[in-house]
Amino acid sequence: MTPDPDLGPAPRRADDAPARLPLRLARAAVHLVAPIVPADRRAGWRRQWEADLHYQWAFLTGDAAGHRVSPARALDLLSRAGGVVPHALALRYRSWTMPTLMSDLRYGARTLVSRPGFAAVAVLLLGLGIGANATVFAWVQNFLLRPLPGATHVSDVVVLHGTTKTRRDISMSYPNFADLAARRPDGVLDLAAERFTAVNVRTSGDPERAWAEIVTGEFFELMGVQPAEGRVLSPDDDRTPGGHPVTVLSYRYWQRRFQADPAVIGSTLSINGHPYTVVGVSAPDFRGGMPAMSTDVFVPMMMQASLTPGNRLVERGNAWLTVYARLAPGTGIPTAQAGLSAVAAQLAAEFPDVNTDRGIAVYPLSGDPQSATGIFGPVFMVLGAVVGIVLLIVCANLASLLIVRGASRQREIAVRLALGASRARIIRQLLAENVLLAIAGAAAGVVFAVWASRLFRGFVPPSPLPIDATVQLSSWLPLFSLGLALAATIVFGLLPALQASRPGLVPALRESRGTTGGRRRTRLRNLLVASQVALSALLLVGAALFARTLANAERFDVGFDLDRGLLASVDLLPAGYDQPRGLDLLARLIAEVERIPGVESAAIARDLPLKLGGGSDTSGRIEGYEPARGEEITLFYDRVSPGFFRTLGVPLRDGRVFTARDDGTGEHAVVINETMAKRYWPDGKAVGGRVWLGEWATVIGVVGDLTYTTPGAAPVAFMYLPLAEYYRPDVTLIVRTKGDPDGIVRPVRQALAGLDPDVPLFDVRTMAQHRDMVLFIPRIVATLLGALGAAAMVLAAVGLYGLLAFSVSQRTPEIGIRLALGAQRGQVYRLVVGQGLWLAASGVAIGLGLAALLLPLASSQLIGVGPRDVVAYAAAAFVLLGGAFLASYLPARRAARVDPIRALRYE
Repeated sequence: MTPDPDLGPAPRRADDAPARLPLRLARAAVHLVAPIVPADRRAGWRRQWEADLHYQWAFLTGDAAGHRVSPARALDLLSRAGGVVPHALALRYRSWTMPTLMSDLRYGARTLVSRPGFAAVAVLLLGLGIGANATVFAWVQNFLLRPLPGATHVSDVVVLHGTTKTRRDISMSYPNFADLAARRPDGVLDLAAERFTAVNVRTSGDPERAWAEIVTGEFFELMGVQPAEGRVLSPDDDRTPGGHPVTVLSYRYWQRRFQADPAVIGSTLSINGHPYTVVGVSAPDFRGGMPAMSTDVFVPMMMQASLTPGNRLVERGNAWLTVYARLAPGTGIPTAQAGLSAVAAQLAAEFPDVNTDRGIAVYPLSGDPQSATGIFGPVFMVLGAVVGIVLLIVCANLASLLIVRGASRQREIAVRLALGASRARIIRQLLAENVLLAIAGAAAGVVFAVWASRLFRGFVPPSPLPIDATVQLSSWLPLFSLGLALAATIVFGLLPALQASRPGLVPALRESRGTTGGRRRTRLRNLLVASQVALSALLLVGAALFARTLANAERFDVGFDLDRGLLASVDLLPAGYDQPRGLDLLARLIAEVERIPGVESAAIARDLPLKLGGGSDTSGRIEGYEPARGEEITLFYDRVSPGFFRTLGVPLRDGRVFTARDDGTGEHAVVINETMAKRYWPDGKAVGGRVWLGEWATVIGVVGDLTYTTPGAAPVAFMYLPLAEYYRPDVTLIVRTKGDPDGIVRPVRQALAGLDPDVPLFDVRTMAQHRDMVLFIPRIVATLLGALGAAAMVLAAVGLYGLLAFSVSQRTPEIGIRLALGAQRGQVYRLVVGQGLWLAASGVAIGLGLAALLLPLASSQLIGVGPRDVVAYAAAAFVLLGGAFLASYLPARRAARVDPIRALRYE
């Protein structure tokens, strides 16, 4: 007997149950997939499939009683049952045909156009949230994800740094690099090295300051950079020291300096006084091998002696190079790290004097601690979290708007449901409107990002470094914005759509003014507003902390006077000065500058305090000091002239400072800071102690600590070497003035020109401008956090105002009854304002708790203030509660002015 699907399966014996397991599994699949089928066709679809499966089962078993079947026949039945999935999906797709979707979109567009105020506010809100996220995405893409634009092999390129017992970010010497390249570990296809340095370039007329990269011959091939004109450097250009004076111009420098003239190829220009033949121009987008820097010329490594002092190609102990490696396809960083560490161990065994306890660390380009990516990475993480919070606030505000709008459309939705529309159809229609909002919001966000992405350049102060803060917008930006907008509107619009599609039919059709959407909708709106206030509190606390950080950094005691000073760079190498002539010129320059009216004193130094990256460092030994196990003595140092400490106003704590007698002809002298004295001479007898720097140098004085990196950084052991003994031709002139330093710039230039007109003065800036260079990162964070925190507070206040205004409009009859029964207007004020302040206080409490939990993660970016600073938390709470009071006052005043008679008649 064939089973009737409407009556159920045929009777069977109890012991048939195991035998009928395949049929039961097939029927379970039908019931599981059935919800996919449109509701109006679901019952017939299920009956059809169950009948088909029963007939198939009867065919396989030979009768309808249900006998055991072979595994192959059971799999055949289950395979046939698998057809329920594509069939259900096909039916669902037919119900969502393109004409239907287009109809939904057209209806949604008409609905939005009919409510232009709502549409404009929603699009502006989305544009703000999406635009802020898209802006940070563009910054991250430029400075972290694409650190070397124009290089085509960067996905396989890693950066190598030397390591010691305590550090993993030091440079590498050329001999060590050459041995590493010759032994090429497994998984490493090629290696290249480079050094970024300033040079003087002359074609005709006065020399021009430019920036060069000294690169090995494999550099361009490793990076995958092709020439725009001529050719790039090759290994053949980098075999013999001084043998190939050729150069490649960057595309930007070629356009700026030579007006993109192709005839420059083959011509000769002077770099640091040496003739170089131009052989090519690099690719248009390639800025060089230093992320966020813009290189002008590229020179072979073998020409190093003409660009930087000394012969660094033979000094194994002179670490000065950044090394890049290109990994073989499929080779990960751990594999490359193992191979490179093995080679480092070999070099340590062969050259123990300089390589003992030295290793090699492998970093991806985006994680290079010595480049701009290492500096900007933590900043962008903070900003990414901030703009993400702003987007959440925007989404909560948008969800509140959608809930209120859904409540105002209850009668329309109720009519459609009463006429037979399914709830799924209503939800789909509402989501189609959200999609239109997402598209418009994404477009507004892209426009905002195009404008805001240029703001980064405005934060970078004048700098001696050629910082390239240009943000190039890619085709990924619109896709990122659209994807984020769709996700935001669909995810945060789904719950309002679900609520709007479930109105009470009778009250909605009556269009009762007292209908507020029910307690569930009210609770949800309250939750969304409290969430906005909480997230705003988190942002405002962060903004207050970073604002105090910036203020503290500007007032921080860095150990020297920042108010009256002028800095200017001088490079004597291009003019051919040797050490005796160079020292003589610098001494005469100091004397001439000190004769200028308005100048108190002048001095020379190789490095400067408050410098990104700090000073140079070396390993050393302290006489009488026994390092602890695993301790490494790392000493930072600077080369200075005798008047350095007097010019900067650095106090002398013990002993004496340098004089003209400290020129290396007698006792080798060194001046140290207080931190170094306390660490290595805890008995207070540092003066007279000795430091091994390749030879013993005697400590002649102890001075106060100077901040050589960012304000707030912990002081390090620092020593000062006499420039007369440790000469460098590229130095900085430091001038202490009695008044405005800008007024002496021209006399200082004239003083140097009077001594040698072929030696230019460049990178002239005041000490205040120099300080701004190290403060621009805290300034970025503080400014953007303040702006976004203020925007978040406004959004939260607007959300609270909208909630209370809607609540007052819906509760007009209730308020009218209260007033008619004798309630005072002050009581109405307290009712409405109290509701707003209660919501705000709840959100503030939650937000302050989140701040106390999360902001310690950013404590490394704070200066002079803790992540749980009471003043910052109190300020954020006061501002938010004040804004909540103002947002509550206007609806409260409106409620208190309700005419009881008119309110009751209106209902």
